[in-house]
Amino acid sequence: MFGSERRQVLESSRWRPTDEYQHLAACIETWDGDTDVAERSAVRRHYFANDDEIEDWISRADQLRASTQTRDLERRLSSSGNHHGGIRLLLCERRRWSPAHIHFSMKESTFLFLENYFDLSEDTLPIIRLNGGQFISSIQHPGTIESSLSLVVKLPQMYQLGNHGLSLSHSFDTGITSAFVHGWNLITDQHEVTSEPMTPVMERIETLLVASVSSSPSSCSNPLLLPTIILRDHVNQIQQFLTAKLSGEVEQIEYKLRVTKSARLAGQKKLLGEQRRDDLEELKKLMANEQLRTDLTTDLNTTLTDTLNLLTVIKWDKRYCRFLLDLQERIRTLNLAKGSQSSRDGGLESVLRYLECNIESHIEYVETMIARLNLQLSVLYNLAAQTETDLTSRMTRAAVLDSSAMKTLALVTAIFLPPTFVATLFSMSMFDWQAGQASSSGASGQTIVPQFWIYWAISIPMTVLILLAWRIWWHFQKKSYERQFQKHVDAEGREKVSLMTRFNHWRFHAGVREE
Repeated sequence: MFGSERRQVLESSRWRPTDEYQHLAACIETWDGDTDVAERSAVRRHYFANDDEIEDWISRADQLRASTQTRDLERRLSSSGNHHGGIRLLLCERRRWSPAHIHFSMKESTFLFLENYFDLSEDTLPIIRLNGGQFISSIQHPGTIESSLSLVVKLPQMYQLGNHGLSLSHSFDTGITSAFVHGWNLITDQHEVTSEPMTPVMERIETLLVASVSSSPSSCSNPLLLPTIILRDHVNQIQQFLTAKLSGEVEQIEYKLRVTKSARLAGQKKLLGEQRRDDLEELKKLMANEQLRTDLTTDLNTTLTDTLNLLTVIKWDKRYCRFLLDLQERIRTLNLAKGSQSSRDGGLESVLRYLECNIESHIEYVETMIARLNLQLSVLYNLAAQTETDLTSRMTRAAVLDSSAMKTLALVTAIFLPPTFVATLFSMSMFDWQAGQASSSGASGQTIVPQFWIYWAISIPMTVLILLAWRIWWHFQKKSYERQFQKHVDAEGREKVSLMTRFNHWRFHAGVREE
């Protein structure tokens, strides 16, 4: 199905084999029954220093499969219920991330050797390359004793939760599951993105595997044990991410905005009034500081984005859980059709039912968080708008004061302009206001001439006339502005009424059509 895509991914991948200094490949194996390779229900882990060790381990897996197929299958499937099986899991660290290439901690020939001997699906590489979640399964020769199951699962990429995929094949006649896991932080204990210390995926899988085979040894022969463990680990990581990070970030944002008081002030009823005054002051400081507002907006949008991505991942987990439940029912039907007495699921169905309920509760909780964050985002935008409106109001008041000052200056200028004009006019050389000639004794004539009244007789009426003309002009300008404003308001009102009329008309006809 994915043959051409598989070849393309195979050619574009980067193959970097491990060495004695970098143990980036390891295996986990467990067995049930009286096999010759290990103690009953033992879970063992082994690190590989080079690819030769990987190929030796794979070859032993093939030899084991060949030997178990020659055993007395009637004895293995008898009514005594002695059910044999085991799990052999190889983990390969994804060294780095790039959108164009997949990086493997092994040689290409080693992977092809693994793919052939483990009988992995050809869908493995194309699906592992995906960033989004995917799962696919197929059962070969259903209803016969040689039937087998192939399954490939790729978890949705979210660096806070992980990025790895699983490919397995299971033989129903031997009960052996051969699996391959590739992704981030499978073996390394330092996060690929944040460089923070963390528990490797391998250790988490091993812990869940030990718990499963300890409580029900027959579960290791169930082909869905590993896919269920992968799902359970993913749900655990979601739970940890919710409680340790997202919930705290949402509460911190609500505290910074100081508009949500549920639970936060439950024990401070006596100080409620004082607390509200303090909150108001802190809120004013926050909105007045551009850097704090920008940081809060960034944190809020980042948290909202992470929450939306998490909701998408959890919904994928729900679909994957339902897929495993349906597949488990199909396997049970096939076992019953073959007359097998080993149709027990080792308690996996109850685990899947529990995970389904847990995932559903996570979905509801995350949707509530999204609603809370959207509310805080709306509050932040409203506060920013109020701050902007208040700033605009202050600027308007300042502009009004400036306008009043300019009007005062214009009025003073208007008052003194006519006298200044008249004085300048009368000082021209064409006018002579000297009352008389100097006396023969050298005494000067009168300083103030009798015609001085002419200056006031012209200046005062001219000033009054100019002020009166300015007042009449201002009155007509004000009336014109009021008419234009009222005309604009009336036009908006008619447009609003028209829109409401059309909406009611559409709603009425839509209701008639529905009836």
